[in-house]
Amino acid sequence: MADDTSRERETRAEQAHLDAVYHRLEEKIDEAEFLMNDASQRSQVGTPGALAERDAQVFRAGVHLNRLNSEFEDFLFGRIDLLAGADATRGQDGAYLSVEPAQDAVRDDGTADIAETLHIGRIGVLDADYSPLVIDWRAPAAAPFYRSTPLDPGRVVRRRVIRSKGRRVLGVEDDLLRPEVTARLDGQALAVIGDGALMAALGRARGHAMQDIVASIQAEQDLVIRAPAASVTMVEGGPGTGKTAVALHRAAYLLYQDRR
Repeated sequence: MADDTSRERETRAEQAHLDAVYHRLEEKIDEAEFLMNDASQRSQVGTPGALAERDAQVFRAGVHLNRLNSEFEDFLFGRIDLLAGADATRGQDGAYLSVEPAQDAVRDDGTADIAETLHIGRIGVLDADYSPLVIDWRAPAAAPFYRSTPLDPGRVVRRRVIRSKGRRVLGVEDDLLRPEVTARLDGQALAVIGDGALMAALGRARGHAMQDIVASIQAEQDLVIRAPAASVTMVEGGPGTGKTAVALHRAAYLLYQDRR
């Protein structure tokens, strides 16, 4: 269990990251407003095709603006710290796609360096250099946040649930999925805060509405949510077992994967 100093330090670090995320969101909102206003002012068009293009730009900018302006409780809710991957291929969200660690990710003495840290949230956010500040929970790179376990951790060393309200980080809770590894991040020993990410997420989910369940999806539920769209998926269970929540999150996932 980490001491209060470690808890405060880790909370401050997550607050700094959340501040950077909201700063970037404000920049994106300004960009979307400019694009929408610029397109709306193009009243003189020469052809029907140009008119259609203008209307399409206004629509796209408006949709993007509405999404950015949406008020999300617990906008940023998770983080995973990863070992170096066996595959250096990156996805569209800027994160590495590899789910298995490289053979030399852990040294012979059991030490390892954290190669990548991903923050998980309700929508994806890239910085000005197109590096991921937040990974959309529906993206492939976010799946290890839900699926990794101590028996099958993959690349994940530490999983963290971030508790926040609005723009303020209230605290963090960690799970150490590779306790046999002595991991370091930026030259410092990896701190483990709280009683566990799962217990923290479940505790929050009991007291909030259905939209908060995205922070506490379990591995079995995630397999259903991310199942291929080509076939019918049937979910069975008694009352109160989360069938509706899984169905709604599956719909959100499928819409994210196929945006036509």
